Amino acid sequence: MKLKSVGVQVAIITGICGLLGVAISLLWPPRAPTVSVGDSNTGQVVSIERANDVVISQNQAAYEAELSGLLIPGKLPSPSREKDPPQKGFRVYLGKNVCELTKARDIVVLKRNGLDLIRLRILPEGVYVSATVIREDGRIVAEIENNAYSINPNNYFQSPIRTDKSTITVRDKDGNVALKASYLNENSFEILGTFELPGFPPLLVTPDKIELETNRLSGVTVTDPGKACYVFN
Repeated sequence: MKLKSVGVQVAIITGICGLLGVAISLLWPPRAPTVSVGDSNTGQVVSIERANDVVISQNQAAYEAELSGLLIPGKLPSPSREKDPPQKGFRVYLGKNVCELTKARDIVVLKRNGLDLIRLRILPEGVYVSATVIREDGRIVAEIENNAYSINPNNYFQSPIRTDKSTITVRDKDGNVALKASYLNENSFEILGTFELPGFPPLLVTPDKIELETNRLSGVTVTDPGKACYVFN
């Protein structure tokens, strides 16, 4: 009887220890390892599905502050073009097309059916981007105003990301680029993306051209255009 009583006591103690262990793990969960992403982003590892496939959670406040900062010039070369005349001012590239600015420092780069899709504000210390990203059903799903963004939480677009201090990118949930704005170097800026409006075919800006249905624009230079570089109606 005494041995049986001891066994019961051991079982009870073991059960209590197990419950304490669960309680401690809930109150003080183990800290996830930290991983560095890009130049300055850090976060805790949420899950690792495959080797080198790490999903992180970021400090949202710090992330948004970083996102809203000026784009500063990188050290990438400007896109090459055939029979390219000497550069006279600040260049904005849309594919192989160039909007060259010798005076204006606040310009609508892309306008469609009366809507300003991309605007740049060029300052000595960097560039601010303002943009509107629209789905084909007409919903405004992301707005960027001077690099500060707001995004519709009920859409299939991801929040804009800064892969470095010279680039801002908006992707859909499948990873397709809706907008990529890159301050390549001190004298060159590049815009890529897919721009949609309800009732109209998508306007594509690729590294080679601007494409609208069967129409392709490449190698066109616009100098000091006034209010907008490229207008599509």
